[in-house]
Amino acid sequence: MKMFKAGENSSGVAYYDIEKLKELFKIEKDKNSIIIVQYHTGIEYTEKPSGIVQKHAKELIDIGADSVICHHPHVIQGTELYKDRIIAYSLGDFLFDIQKPNADEGIIIYLYVFNNRISTWSFYPTVSHFGSVVLNEERINEVEKRFIKLTSKLLERN
Repeated sequence: MKMFKAGENSSGVAYYDIEKLKELFKIEKDKNSIIIVQYHTGIEYTEKPSGIVQKHAKELIDIGADSVICHHPHVIQGTELYKDRIIAYSLGDFLFDIQKPNADEGIIIYLYVFNNRISTWSFYPTVSHFGSVVLNEERINEVEKRFIKLTSKLLERN
């Protein structure tokens, strides 16, 4: 897949390169920027982030990210606070139609910024079916409970 790698004069995929990210983060921190990383990673249809995803997300925080939002598994996974910064391992799907268990669930995450830092966060569970948002309160409550349970499991392991 390296043939899709972005180059200096060509568009493409930005692969995980911790040294390059350190340089970019320093530039942005010198400008007093908030760094929120969107990371396309993870194993599809699993409720638990892999060890390598957790390692990378924490490395990104260690080098200066203010938050890491991972996506790719198509199902929700938990969130974790690491060094007082939020990592969302998978927000599931919002309006994507995959006929797999729990692939109709998603999380909208809100990151609140105060004094140029993320001060707190909240979430809103979603359910979709064939490209439409489902407003069934019972089903949305199920998603919320599962998201909290998945987050609790991550906290228990740390």
